[in-house]
Amino acid sequence: MTTPTYETVVLEARDGARFSAYTVRAAKPIGAGMVILPGGRGLLPVYAELADRFAEAGIDAVAIDHFGRSADLGMRDDQFEFAPHLAKTSSEYTKQDVAAALEYLRSGTGARVRAVFTIGFSFGGAASFLQAGHLEHRLAGAIGCYGWPLGSTDFPQWPKPIEQVAQYRCAVLAIFGGADERSSEGEAKQFNAALGQAGIEHWMVRCDGAPHGFSDRRGKEFPVQAQAAWQRVLDFVSGLTSPV
Repeated sequence: MTTPTYETVVLEARDGARFSAYTVRAAKPIGAGMVILPGGRGLLPVYAELADRFAEAGIDAVAIDHFGRSADLGMRDDQFEFAPHLAKTSSEYTKQDVAAALEYLRSGTGARVRAVFTIGFSFGGAASFLQAGHLEHRLAGAIGCYGWPLGSTDFPQWPKPIEQVAQYRCAVLAIFGGADERSSEGEAKQFNAALGQAGIEHWMVRCDGAPHGFSDRRGKEFPVQAQAAWQRVLDFVSGLTSPV
């Protein structure tokens, strides 16, 4: 039985900043690659586990840390004081970090990765939406899970995804929890309308009874909704990845 190959690496962005990433190559690749943008607490083990799940589904994956410019390298844990570092992030920094992760995914022999995607959660979800506007990434799709489409006071220095939709250049999958205490149904509807008006191919999913964080950090508490979201992600990726 073949198994994925994985490792923790340090990647370097265009500005010279170094950041940690967990990478895994699928044993039976389908031609897709995924950059995982964690929530605001950084590269927790749950995101490495998510990368492993992608690899099991045939998708090469890189889960990146947000805080290489302001904190030590390495994985984060629940004791990490993330708030001061979150305040030092910027959309330009993340754009560069994603570019480095995409370069890593596209590296290697042959045309293994033909379609690349981003997926993010909460803070990372908003960041993932914004990657859709960067033509140089050449994304097939951007996925955001409860991704603050109207922005957040937790990171006011960032652009609001809803205000950038005219610049989007790839398909978008937006996943929200029906019982999300931090993101209202109205915000999701506004984002859906804005994407439609901009002519962006998109899908909007709302999982009944699911709170904020239900598909990453709280996935074990809400297995039914988390599995439903996971299947929508896989369908989105496979539908936008051309066969060999």
